[in-house]
Parts: sequence; C-alpha cells; structure tokens
Amino acid sequence: MKTLYLLGDIANHDGLDVGLAVIIALAVGVAIGLIFHSMEKARTNKIKSIFSDMGLVVSEIPNKRVFQQLENYPLMDIGRGKRFKNLVSIETPQAQLKMFDYRYIISDGEHSTSHKQTVLEVTSEFLNLPVFNLRRERMWDKVASVFGGQDIDFSDHPAFSDKFILKGTSEQEIRVFMDPTLLDFFATQPSMCFETQPRSFIFYKHNYRVAATSTEIQRFIEQAIAVLEAFTTRQSRPMSSTP
Repeated sequence: MKTLYLLGDIANHDGLDVGLAVIIALAVGVAIGLIFHSMEKARTNKIKSIFSDMGLVVSEIPNKRVFQQLENYPLMDIGRGKRFKNLVSIETPQAQLKMFDYRYIISDGEHSTSHKQTVLEVTSEFLNLPVFNLRRERMWDKVASVFGGQDIDFSDHPAFSDKFILKGTSEQEIRVFMDPTLLDFFATQPSMCFETQPRSFIFYKHNYRVAATSTEIQRFIEQAIAVLEAFTTRQSRPMSSTP
C-alpha cells in the first residue's frame, strides 16, 4: 500500500509538470505572436510614414484582387497562404511601379516555412519583353541540369551562365533579346530574381524584405528604374541572335 501511494504521488507530480509545460508553451506562443504582430504593425507604420512624406499612400487592397493582377508570374505559383501587405503604387510618365511585401508558406507534410520578400512590379506600354524568369543558380539546379533540367546558357558569357538559371517560353526569343550588354547588366545583380511578362516585370530577392527606411526603399525603387532603363535601351539596339 505504501508503494502504491508513493507511485501515485509521482504520477500526480508528473501530471503537474506536464500541465505546467503546456501552460508555459502556450504563454510563449502567445508572447511570440504578440511580438510578431507588433513588429509587423511597426513596419507598416514606418512604410506609411515614408511614403506619406513622398506624397504616396500605402494601400489596403484585398489579397484576391492583388493576386489576380499578378497571377501570371511564376512566383505566384509557389506555396500557399499567400498574403500581400504594404502595397504602394507609383505613377511616372514612363511606367507604373507597384511595391509590396509578399508572403507564402511552403509545407513538406511535417514542417512549414514562411517565406517573405519585398516585390516590385514595373508595368509600361514602352516594354516589349520575351517571357522569362531569371534567378541565382543553386546547388540543386546544378544536379537537375545533369538530368536535363531546362536552363538557357550563353557559351560566350560564362560570368552570367555560371551564376543564373534562365527559363522562358521561347528560347530563341530570349537568346535574341539577351545581348552581351544586357547579360553584363544582369551579371551585376547576382542576388536578385527577375520575372517578365510582355509589358511588365517583377524583381525581388528571395526571402528578403527591404528594410523600412527611406534610404533602402529609395534604393530598391532606383533598382527598378535601372532595370526598366536596361530593358528599354535594349529594345533600341538591333536584335541579333546570341549563341
């Protein structure tokens, strides 16, 4: 009887420990959620303040409508739980710039990972682009290429081809468009991802959000303008095949 009594005490003690652990875990989860919410709110407020000083407004457009406007880009095909925040539209005589934070979730059945990046879309009637997507080459891409994974390489520009994976709907059109000057330009942007449609393009850095400071936001917008200029000046040069 004494032994059973002691075992009962131990069982009760373990039960209290488990219950306490659950309470602590829940409290930590709530605390992390509140911190995350507070950080996201602070980021939105900073971005609103920066663009307000520029005479622009951060929009609260429903996710469904934004997705419909952007659904042709390959980035939008990745993951689930897609969310758009802090959307700002900038009108210029040459183009419309649309900057926003984008989040999606990747799941492997057991674990989920949230990916966040700041994306900037440029739309212009002056653009006439082949459809392609361009990003930094990773180790898995090298393995896939051994088994026939698609990648458009340029034999006379290894500095570009060694860094990037380039895919698109028409290899011939892309080879004609990607002249040495444009390949040189992209080779100086090794961390950025680019996706195009005939009259628009987006660019972003994988899993990276631009810091909510006027300096970094201005730099990001200047990058978009530089890409636009690179595309439009390419269109003014003669088109000839590139190997």
